[in-house]
Amino acid sequence: MSTFIELPTPLPSDSIGPGYIVTVPFNDIAPSFSLRPQHQPEVHIKEQSIITQNAHDGLGTTKFISQRKDSVTLNDEDSTQISLTHPQASFNDLRNDPKTHASIRTAAVQHPSLFYVTSVRVVSPLTEASAGAIRPPTHVTSSTPTSGKVVGVELSKVKCRVGAADEPHALDDLEYDWSYHALEDGVQLSIGLGKAVTEDEIRGCDGGEKEDEVDWMDEGWDYDEDDDESGLGGF
Repeated sequence: MSTFIELPTPLPSDSIGPGYIVTVPFNDIAPSFSLRPQHQPEVHIKEQSIITQNAHDGLGTTKFISQRKDSVTLNDEDSTQISLTHPQASFNDLRNDPKTHASIRTAAVQHPSLFYVTSVRVVSPLTEASAGAIRPPTHVTSSTPTSGKVVGVELSKVKCRVGAADEPHALDDLEYDWSYHALEDGVQLSIGLGKAVTEDEIRGCDGGEKEDEVDWMDEGWDYDEDDDESGLGGF
């Protein structure tokens, strides 16, 4: 099953990109929360020209076809897929950077559902130069030189929690790779990276924080409940 998710409304390419932590990116303008990495992660770029068939000149063309009725129609455009070369390592760099902890802590309280962007598909108007250019299918770069609109994303689930160091985890937390970070006020920030999100899982979230529509969304810990279980990191 493909984990690439088409966005119902294209987003500006400067609002979401590989290596970002975001909320559900289905708003008309941009995700309500977006944390970009302090350092540009290494990405893998694949480019393709998308051109509609010209019935008059008979030029050989490539046409983008989608079976989704609500998908964005792409005609005469450059399509660029930008993916993290090492998603796990890039995420570790982000969550281990003390400069990001304050933002992640705020996001953990305000946005129960967060996602890590591992890949985006960007489209931009096709120019004569780009249409005739001979480009290698892929290359690796440390920058993201593409402008245009983001029409699709690949996301991994993220959980962020703030609490005591011995706070127990839930059973579904076992699918996450966790890191633990001591904060200044004596509490612990726990950050977990989960599996890729499929379109079926996220389809109900279409423009706000509709976490209750997706059954795997984190409901957060209830710190007022007593629990006899304890242990390092909660396991």
